[in-house]
Amino acid sequence: MFSLEFVPFLWQFFDVVLFVFLLFLLFLFCSSAYDEYPFSDALLFAMFLLFSLLL
Repeated sequence: MFSLEFVPFLWQFFDVVLFVFLLFLLFLFCSSAYDEYPFSDALLFAMFLLFSLLL
């Protein structure tokens, strides 16, 4: 089982992973794949809202 002292570190690690994942999505949607995915604006906006709620 996780100790209580380890939980904040776990959340901090999760925030870093999520931030890197969002940067990867931003790079993916701004690249040449943008023409193939017209829904990228809505998906990117939803990811931005999710990230802003977690901050």
